[in-house]
Amino acid sequence: MKVIMPRPRAMFCLGTVLALALTTAAHAQTLVPEQKPVPKEYFGMHIHKLVRPHRDGTRTVIPQIGLGAWRLSDGAKWSDFNPSQSLWNFGLLDLYANIAAQHGWSVHLNIGVTPRWASSRPSELGEWGYGTAAEPADMETWKSYVRELATRFKGRIHAYEIWNEPKYSDLERTVANDGRALGSYTGTSAKMVEMTKLAYLIIKSASPGAIVVSPSPTGYTDDRVNLFLARGGGKFVDAMAFHFYPRSPERDLLPRVAMIRKAMKDYGVGNLPLWNTESGFIISGLEPIDPAQFPDTRIFTPAEAAPVVARSLILGWAAGLSRYYFYAWDDGKYGLTSDWTTGEPNLAGQAFEQTRRWLQGSVLKSCVGKSDIWNCEIQRAEPFLQGRIVWTTDASANLVLRPEWEITKVETLAGDVMPAGSSVKLTESPMLLIRAGE
Repeated sequence: MKVIMPRPRAMFCLGTVLALALTTAAHAQTLVPEQKPVPKEYFGMHIHKLVRPHRDGTRTVIPQIGLGAWRLSDGAKWSDFNPSQSLWNFGLLDLYANIAAQHGWSVHLNIGVTPRWASSRPSELGEWGYGTAAEPADMETWKSYVRELATRFKGRIHAYEIWNEPKYSDLERTVANDGRALGSYTGTSAKMVEMTKLAYLIIKSASPGAIVVSPSPTGYTDDRVNLFLARGGGKFVDAMAFHFYPRSPERDLLPRVAMIRKAMKDYGVGNLPLWNTESGFIISGLEPIDPAQFPDTRIFTPAEAAPVVARSLILGWAAGLSRYYFYAWDDGKYGLTSDWTTGEPNLAGQAFEQTRRWLQGSVLKSCVGKSDIWNCEIQRAEPFLQGRIVWTTDASANLVLRPEWEITKVETLAGDVMPAGSSVKLTESPMLLIRAGE
């Protein structure tokens, strides 16, 4: 029998999100983020093949964009590190940690994916093999693994995420009729909270400076977050995680961030940072993409993706996200590079970099959206910057520059700078209006 923990609030769902989006689209919406400089760690990325080769034998080189955090994926799972009970294999993770240290990146590791020998359901076929979506049969095995990991990589791994995209069997169906897992985790929410608590206590003992991040569900409801928090999971994490994957930054990223933020507040952990630990867009150009694989999902060209990449970063911070990890630099279907063997960004990657240059070290004073026009005031002490990032969600719009803004230059998302006139023509691509004195 499925049991859903009682909630002190109404569950948000897709209909609620869309209703919020429609409401805010018709009225002015003001976002005021925490008044502090945007840190470099906000700009996160997945990079798959810096060490191991792609299917064609090539390897990814270091991206020619600025990054602050790297969420590991390729070969970085418990089932990789501990393939049998008596065997540890941390060679690849050592290399990853060394690369990150060389480039000043914060390392973010997802610690789930149970090896089959340790699994409580070894015959259940998960995404990464048999048994991988189950909790361990013996929690002492989990504790030994976490202790080995946190002790060995003290100061080298900076954030430990408990599990990627879980589903909970006390909330929903998690296993298909043929025995295949329907999610990356198929157990109960109670077991997930138990693993979170054990991992938190061990990591904080072995590596006190490390950040423990909650499991990262995805979707258009807050039910999995609610269940985890109702079970007490919020007491054993330093940050909450969710995978937003927005179709539109304005129409569904903003209301879903508000949805998760409200759930956190309702369960007494509203003070915790909220991380978007995986998010991206289907982008053509690196390998053939079959639209049938992605029904009801837009496939962008790099040029089309550039504006939404930029707006996602800007509005993500404005809405209260503390990290934003794009998936993925060198993925054939989501990539932000035009050639992973050279490190060159495509137009979407260039938009990521330009937005990072605008935001990193800056204070975003506010973002106001009204009548399809967004206007975000930005300030930075060093290098000095005062101005506004503006765009429209309509095809185009004309924005009259107020005299008190003292705008003298305009910088486009492509990096072109030109003198300002009395007005600017807005598009879906953000531009920076630069105040006199910059």
